[in-house]
Amino acid sequence: MELFVPAKIKAHSLTARITFGLVYDSFRAVRRNRGAAGIDKVSIKMFEANLFENLCSVEDALKDGYFEPKPLRRHFIDRGNGKLRPLGIPTVVSYCT
Repeated sequence: MELFVPAKIKAHSLTARITFGLVYDSFRAVRRNRGAAGIDKVSIKMFEANLFENLCSVEDALKDGYFEPKPLRRHFIDRGNGKLRPLGIPTVVSYCT
């Protein structure tokens, strides 16, 4: 039994939890999944060309509240029985400046 229970960090806003590390880890997850380019035709390699600046701008967009998701690119995958399954491909960067 502990005498002192460690206090949880209180966050009054979720934007306080958005860090550069969180944004970078999210990008690594997209890269690991070999994400395809969305409707804006920006690929992972194009985004990686200026990775630090791009991640900083994504972090700022999330914190400042001007994040706006873009529409998904629709692609249909053959299920094998003559039917098609819809697949939505998001963009790498989804915000308006």
